[in-house]
Amino acid sequence: MVQTLPKWDLIKLVGVVSFGLTALLAVLGEPAPLSETVVGALVSATFVLGFFLVIPTIVILGDQLSIVESSEAADETTTERDPVAELRERYARGEVSDEEFERQLERLVETEGERGVERVARDATEREPVEYDVE
Repeated sequence: MVQTLPKWDLIKLVGVVSFGLTALLAVLGEPAPLSETVVGALVSATFVLGFFLVIPTIVILGDQLSIVESSEAADETTTERDPVAELRERYARGEVSDEEFERQLERLVETEGERGVERVARDATEREPVEYDVE
């Protein structure tokens, strides 16, 4: 299985490696018996390949490369759950008592401020009533 990276992490990695190789070749090429044109060509080629060929390829092709994580997978990990919805789900599953639900809901409304009060009120009015079969 191929190890994948998020697109921007891969771009950062290529940038750091390209810069590092360019600097290394420039420093090591100084006292070497190689001619200045060969060292200059290697330094230039490393820089151009990394910054002007590989990085734009990653930006343009992105998800089509097998080493780049798909954007859907990245979105799933970064989506933030609504704390009120999470609390309601826990209450519905019976993980939280009535008193605990009310206490946590009040705390969430306090920490969320005015936006939290509006969201809780909107969520309460938008929900469809649940009908129970009582026998």
